[in-house]
Amino acid sequence: MSDTDPDVRITDFATLLRDVLGFTDDEYASLLYEKPGGRPFSTVLAPADAVTNAAKVSTTANLYFGVNPTKGPAREKDGRGKEIDVTRLTALWADIDVKPGACPSLETAHAITDELSTILGTRPSVIVESGHGLHVYWPIADGQLAGGDVGPLRALVQRWGRLVRTVAEKRGVAVIDSVFDLARMLRVPGSFNNKSLSNGQPAPPVTAYLDTGGPLTVAEVDERLTEAGFDELPGDRDAVGEEVSPPSEWLWANETLRLRGHHDRDLGHRRPEARRRAQPVVLLSAHPVGLRAPAGLHHQDRSSGRTGSFGSAAR
Repeated sequence: MSDTDPDVRITDFATLLRDVLGFTDDEYASLLYEKPGGRPFSTVLAPADAVTNAAKVSTTANLYFGVNPTKGPAREKDGRGKEIDVTRLTALWADIDVKPGACPSLETAHAITDELSTILGTRPSVIVESGHGLHVYWPIADGQLAGGDVGPLRALVQRWGRLVRTVAEKRGVAVIDSVFDLARMLRVPGSFNNKSLSNGQPAPPVTAYLDTGGPLTVAEVDERLTEAGFDELPGDRDAVGEEVSPPSEWLWANETLRLRGHHDRDLGHRRPEARRRAQPVVLLSAHPVGLRAPAGLHHQDRSSGRTGSFGSAAR
């Protein structure tokens, strides 16, 4: 996709937020930004203020926004909102990363988008080139919560996620971003993808293009998913753990974590079952120093419900 193509129109964050996703003045948008190696900073603002603030963020920062509006009031450094705080489903989205071991090319990513569009019966309204893949949006016209219950919308998004993964696998893409939660954050058009800075490469821009699709209703999405064989499953309405940061944005650490002193000795002398219970504690104690843990080890912070893997990268 290129801005030289007469059939393609570049658009901006304000258009995506207000015109495509339909954020209104009485709703709240969340922003999350962080410089490589720095701590994330979140804020919740009225849509107009979110657009204004996004334009002021340094071009060396990674900048994300919540696809769905969240509960107010406006705030800084006090949480960007969780799934239970989402007030409306604005769109179906697909986050297709182009990288080794995942989607091999933008051509394949567009082919996945085309097949999903055929199943849904409409093209997306916006396709964002994220710098390392595509973020694709199919707006929802009537995604308001019924009685404040996020369960039905959560289930709809989970069913959609299974469809996206299945279509990607048909194209030979075995690994695709698997996080389909209502509090999802994606890159802000007009910002820069600074993930590549750690590799000594220039940061590519995040560019949004208007496509030709129109909004779908929840009933239409349900019908299309059912026709494609993706019915609601037990557990689809249940809450998922809060994502600390998108796994696709994790960076390689500079060194592998070495378990020192009593950690090594203690784990080495425990029975296998006891070692499995002790590993998360050791990993969580090492996490703040930003080191990479031995391959394949995962952790779960049971107090917060946050989950993550230390097998390949440190955040």
